[in-house]
Amino acid sequence: MKEIGCVPFKNGKKLLYELWDGAIVEVAVFSYQGTEKNGIHICMPSQVGCPIGCLFCATTYAPIPFQRNLHKEELCEIIDTIQSGSNKALPVDVISFSGHGEPLLNYDAVCGCLSQYEASIGQGFITTVGIRSELEKIMESGSIPGKFFLSLHGSSDAERGKIIPQHAGMARMIDLKKFAEFLLRNDQTATFNYMLTKENTDVASARRLHNYLMDIGSVSVRFTPVFPIDCTKSPALPDDTDSFLGEFSNLCSNTNISWRISRPTGNEIGIACGQMRAHRINKEVHHATE
Repeated sequence: MKEIGCVPFKNGKKLLYELWDGAIVEVAVFSYQGTEKNGIHICMPSQVGCPIGCLFCATTYAPIPFQRNLHKEELCEIIDTIQSGSNKALPVDVISFSGHGEPLLNYDAVCGCLSQYEASIGQGFITTVGIRSELEKIMESGSIPGKFFLSLHGSSDAERGKIIPQHAGMARMIDLKKFAEFLLRNDQTATFNYMLTKENTDVASARRLHNYLMDIGSVSVRFTPVFPIDCTKSPALPDDTDSFLGEFSNLCSNTNISWRISRPTGNEIGIACGQMRAHRINKEVHHATE
């Protein structure tokens, strides 16, 4: 494995690695010092590219969107390489499988990696759109390998399907609800991600989302405004999120639902999730056809 790109940004850097077979992956490294976090947060890929095809993700529009799963050994090598080159005064305290790829489609390798660092690293995060069979396995086993962030991105299955292509085996909203309830029963947090697009930000969407979450219990939501990426197929930007967020906020007052807005990192310099890898592959394809 060799580093073939590095772009710094505030509080971190985005790295590009070429693997033994020429496959390219990107990793984000966030450094926090003098704050409550006070450590290094590694945002990891779980696959080389991603087969899901979320419309807001630059990985979807790369010339080679998906190649293969990453092996556990490759995941560990990435972490070890970052650790060896990091400020020793700042420990790696979070390994987050929130980069390109769907972690539940490579669950054994992801879990094996998190297990290997369980004693030395504070937290493991897994961000997933939900794969029904894997969610069921986790619930049957009762073993929870890390903190889960459930990518909802819609207030109904129909709305969600306009943003996340619905593959066979992908969890429906009822499946995510059952899994969130399972997490809460096991003293875990239940956090949903919700990308704000034109398709899911009207007042009716706010009401449907509130009703869905109220049935679960004490949950949190991270809203992220969709950002334009360098393609023509990404979701339309919302005309106005104020009405949606205002309605949702009013409905959630005096409930156990908490929410916040999370701003995307790196889009302004072309290194939002999947962009750096996509740019590199585009460049190689262009050179090969000249």
